[in-house]
Amino acid sequence: MCKTITVGNLKGGVGKTTTAVNLAYSFAHLGRRVLVVDADPQSNLTPFFRKGRNKRGIRDALSSPEGAMRCVRRSRYGGIDIISGDTRLREDDVRRPGDLGVALGKCRDGYDFCIIDTRPAFEKITASAVAASDMLLTPVCLDRFCRDNLALVEERLDESRDAWGGCPEWRVFGTKVSGRSPSQRRTYEDLLGRHDYPFLETCIRRSCAFEGALGLYKPVLRHRSGSPAAGDYIDLAMEILGCAHGEEGTHGEI
Repeated sequence: MCKTITVGNLKGGVGKTTTAVNLAYSFAHLGRRVLVVDADPQSNLTPFFRKGRNKRGIRDALSSPEGAMRCVRRSRYGGIDIISGDTRLREDDVRRPGDLGVALGKCRDGYDFCIIDTRPAFEKITASAVAASDMLLTPVCLDRFCRDNLALVEERLDESRDAWGGCPEWRVFGTKVSGRSPSQRRTYEDLLGRHDYPFLETCIRRSCAFEGALGLYKPVLRHRSGSPAAGDYIDLAMEILGCAHGEEGTHGEI
């Protein structure tokens, strides 16, 4: 069965699109079939996988969920297909919370993972993505805003549970991590010890390899396969594969 993962946070600049791109490519590298969905009106995910504007994309899938399969296109990478973003996408294009779930239900067959990139807001589009998902994956920067940000995400998930009678499992992981930062270490220990947020073991290290990869619209594993950051995303994919099979990891250290 296809496991659907929404990459989401209510704060910008934490690496949501970077995560969606590199996690999808890492899954494909590990032999999994992946469908990526660009549900952010900025459409930042799409150029990593296709050039130019597509005739059909996420807006068409939402307007005609039953025909969503016509919106799926091959990406430039083997094992990865895409429902492209659309800069014309508006919140009102989601008429019912379940629209995206219905659309994805028509085109997930044959994939191991569906990864949805979202905007940093929990409105109709993102809420529909979360409702369609098995997992909400939240990248966070370990800074002084992190606690309040995670508390807000948790609050929105609780609201979703009340509205829909359920919500996806929630997993969090650290990005742009420096092992030499005492403040990041203190924040991490506080989030685990006092708040018990559902952190994955894997953290993504800060790396200059990301700048070159982003500038070329490439996954970091494709751009610089030997970089530690590329290895971190492989580790993240493997840890999620463990979660997909019901295996619990232990919290790592930064």
